[in-house]
Amino acid sequence: MSKLRAIIVADIEVSDLETALEFENILKGYAEKIKTHADPDASVLRGDDLMIEKVQAMIPMQDRRGSTGKLDQIVFRGSRV
Repeated sequence: MSKLRAIIVADIEVSDLETALEFENILKGYAEKIKTHADPDASVLRGDDLMIEKVQAMIPMQDRRGSTGKLDQIVFRGSRV
């Protein structure tokens, strides 16, 4: 089995930190659904063809400089456990 990384990126603008925290909780809910294979219609999520090792969701509380570029150009460096 190959080890790959699946990513979803959303560039957002919020009016205040309370809104950001509320949206972060929504993202965490989506992540939990992915982790527990909560979509019964997705055949890839049934059986042994896909194993999800780790799921994380958060909004880093730092300003972004611009829009996210192409996802295939994102570089993940090192491992942080």
